[in-house]
Amino acid sequence: MRWKWIVTIGVLIIVILIAAAYVYLNTYDYNKLKPLVARMVEDATGRELNLVGEINLAMGLSPSLLVTDVAFANASWGSQPQMIKIEKLEAQVRLLPLLFKDVQLKRIGLAGVDVLLETDPNGLGNWDFITGDSSARKAGAFKPEDIEIGKIRIEKFQLIFREGKTGSKRRFTLASLDLVRKKAEDELTFDLKADYNSQPVRLSGKTGLMRYLLLHQSFPLELSGAFSNAKVEIAGTIDDVLDLRGIDLKVHASGTDLAALGLDKRIRLPKTSAFDVTGHLRGSKETLALNKGSGNLSASGINLDFRGNVGDLIPLSGIDLQLNGSGQDLSAVGSIIGEKLPSTDKFTVQGHLMGSTTILSLKEAQGSAKRGSLSVDINGEVTDLIAFSGVDLQIKGSGKNLAEIGSMIGEKLPATDEFKVQGRLTGSAKALSLQTAQGNARRGNLKLSLQGGIKDLIRLSGMDLKLDGSGKDLSEVGPIIGEKLPATGAFTVQGRLTGSTKALALEKSQVRVRRGDLSLSLDGSIKNLTALTGIDIRFKGSGMNLAEVGPIIEKKLPTTDNFAVQGRLNGSMKALSLREAMGRASRAGMSVAFDGEITDVLALSGINIRLKASGKELAAIGPLVGSDLPKIGPFDVRGHLAGSAKLLMAKEFSAIVDKSDFKGLVKVAFLKRPKITVRLESSVIDFTALMKSLEKDEQKSANKDKQKSRLFSDDPLPFDVLKKVDADIVMKTKNIHVKDARLKFGHMALKLEDSDFSIDKLEATYKRTKISGNLQINAGTPSQVATRFLVQNLNLGDFLKETGKSDQIQAIVDIAAHGKSKGDSVHSLMANLDGSIGAVMGEGYLTKYLDMLSVGLSQKVVHFWKPPKTVDQIKCAVVQFDIKEGVAASQAFVFNTRAGILTGEGKIHLGTEQVNFLLVPKPAHPSLSLTTKLRVSGTVMEPTVLPDAISLLTKGAEASSTLVVGPLALLAPFVHLGALNAHPCNIESIGQLGLQSPASK
Repeated sequence: MRWKWIVTIGVLIIVILIAAAYVYLNTYDYNKLKPLVARMVEDATGRELNLVGEINLAMGLSPSLLVTDVAFANASWGSQPQMIKIEKLEAQVRLLPLLFKDVQLKRIGLAGVDVLLETDPNGLGNWDFITGDSSARKAGAFKPEDIEIGKIRIEKFQLIFREGKTGSKRRFTLASLDLVRKKAEDELTFDLKADYNSQPVRLSGKTGLMRYLLLHQSFPLELSGAFSNAKVEIAGTIDDVLDLRGIDLKVHASGTDLAALGLDKRIRLPKTSAFDVTGHLRGSKETLALNKGSGNLSASGINLDFRGNVGDLIPLSGIDLQLNGSGQDLSAVGSIIGEKLPSTDKFTVQGHLMGSTTILSLKEAQGSAKRGSLSVDINGEVTDLIAFSGVDLQIKGSGKNLAEIGSMIGEKLPATDEFKVQGRLTGSAKALSLQTAQGNARRGNLKLSLQGGIKDLIRLSGMDLKLDGSGKDLSEVGPIIGEKLPATGAFTVQGRLTGSTKALALEKSQVRVRRGDLSLSLDGSIKNLTALTGIDIRFKGSGMNLAEVGPIIEKKLPTTDNFAVQGRLNGSMKALSLREAMGRASRAGMSVAFDGEITDVLALSGINIRLKASGKELAAIGPLVGSDLPKIGPFDVRGHLAGSAKLLMAKEFSAIVDKSDFKGLVKVAFLKRPKITVRLESSVIDFTALMKSLEKDEQKSANKDKQKSRLFSDDPLPFDVLKKVDADIVMKTKNIHVKDARLKFGHMALKLEDSDFSIDKLEATYKRTKISGNLQINAGTPSQVATRFLVQNLNLGDFLKETGKSDQIQAIVDIAAHGKSKGDSVHSLMANLDGSIGAVMGEGYLTKYLDMLSVGLSQKVVHFWKPPKTVDQIKCAVVQFDIKEGVAASQAFVFNTRAGILTGEGKIHLGTEQVNFLLVPKPAHPSLSLTTKLRVSGTVMEPTVLPDAISLLTKGAEASSTLVVGPLALLAPFVHLGALNAHPCNIESIGQLGLQSPASK
């Protein structure tokens, strides 16, 4: 039984020792170990460990050590003092294995952990420690392979990674991490809830034991979970987790929006509706490769597949991926990659991506897109996709309507029926060129083709394009360029476009246009088409009828037989000059020619043109100026036009019309009211041809107007013209010829200013005759007219004979008139006339002298009187009418003929043209049957003559009796106009004869 006591005593000793150890361990102050622990860590890492809180040990079969407020120093260059801060660390070990130096951690717990990982500008990490000799390496220290952990729990863990070169930060927040080893299993279950860059992370699965990790042994992983909206699966091993070496993991990720993952702000991920990525990761933290990678991305009807490898995922180098993509609308790709792309229908793209994020190339690229009738094909390569350099792409496009492309690229392009383009894009995003470009388009009958290249497509500079165009109507081009162009026949356009959009030049241009018999050609260049400067174009035009040009330029032009113009345009749209201009036109024996220049065509300044016109008949000009001109014979006009649109002068002006000649100066000032200034001289003005032409017109008019009932027309007079222009005209003429009559013209001054027209001085002589007068017209509502007219000592017989009017008149006549009126037609002027008119005639022969009262009156009077021929042989005659408010009342009407004396009195209402006149004859011999008095009534155009035996010539007798007073008292017009010479009449004898009226008998 002794062994029982021995056992009992042994057990008691053990219990006492355990109790003593428990009491010792439970009462020991572990804080005394802080300096030792801190020194051991500093010896191992070169960094300070600061244990601020308490160190406590809870005894039991599984003692637990609790440490609070632990701080581990950062690198000396770090952005903050501490690299690691821990609020609480708790480790629970198994007691019995620990007595045998077998460390079996039952549980490790961490809470409130902040870790800062950062690099300096050179890429050195703060986790790279400078180590030396440490107590941790002394004999007796625990070895990692002796440590076994059953459970690990981490709460409130935050990891921040800061990149020193860029200053960017990435944040990882761990809500909880649980690692638990199940009994009899050589693995840990893994459950993680975290947040990375504001994206939720949830992973679960199985991992290797912690001692594998601490011993740098192969660490298996089999995890699955979710990152943001993506499902993640990871399976494989890592040979050394702590050094991240020997990575051999198969990874699979799938989800909806790839852009929402937010892995790294430096890496821009596309927006997707679904994605699925698979690959095999091999390598280490220095070099991590993706082998047999494949994936599919889809978004808004777009699908993208890729297959291949990435040599190193960390710097994204060694990329070798085959891409295939397709979709229904290319614009949807724009929203995925953050770029605006045109809207299309179906499209496809494929290629081979090679290189790295520094230099990523696209080889064997092929792409096609359609939109309606449009189709585009691209193939080639891009050496550097990142910098978009080394571009070498062949592009082809075709379609029906070019305007559809405009809406795709945001530019307005013309509508077409069909088009084709092709070319080679080379260069980079900074200098992209288009080479061997060809394009053609058709719209109706219009055709356009371009060939050449553009050195810089981005800036649209270095253009060198050959242009060829043709069509059947130039007006069809108008809607394309936004300008109204004239209708034409066939046309062709050729040229060479060079330069840039800022200075686009048109060189070696040729334009040919036809319309009927019209043809126009343009040859030359424009240095800057955009600003329309540097214009140097020669033009030639010709045709049969100038009037056909009118509809083209929207101007009415005269009809011609043929015409031709040519010239050279120089300058810009701000200052365009016309040089070497020449032109000619002909029509019906008439020809017009000009040559010269215009310094500024747009402002019409610097005009310097010589003009010449000639023809067989002046009347041919009528249609050119829009008026009928009388036929007066051949003409030849020359002049030198100079000035501008404000002031135009015809210098060196000369003209020969039939037998008349003119020379001098004509000047037109284009003010608010244009002013015409004329200074002309003539050696002779011959009206012979004009008179003959007018006589023929009068005969035609007389035949047409046999039924005319009024003498004075109601047709408006052209007084409105006086309101539109001012004029200052002086004409000096030596001779005026009217058939055989020869007049000497002294002076005429015509002036039109502020709607007031005046001929202040009109002077002429005919043999011994003096003619003078003036005229004043004030245009208004109504217009006012005033005139004075005086003819002295006119040999009426010679004048009428020489002018071809009559050869049966012999008389010396003085005529005077003055008056004023208001109105806008001949009728209204006559109805409002105030003034007087008088005539005195000496001995002579005058037929139809009664027609001065009414048209055809003489023939009606002959029916009653049947006078002998001697009735037309006048010894003397005096006629005077005073006119007031359109009523002409006779003040004197006496004809002393060889047959007797004829007196008369009465009135003529000029407004109504009613005549009321009494004619009283006094025969020189009783045998003559001239005793019947006649009453003239009716109208001027249709007079009625009836016998009147009752009326007495009271006023006529009174008027005749006043003849003894002389001309100063009787003939007021002469006195008023200054005609003070003695008259040829024997006025006293007329007066004496006039007193012997029937009433005195």
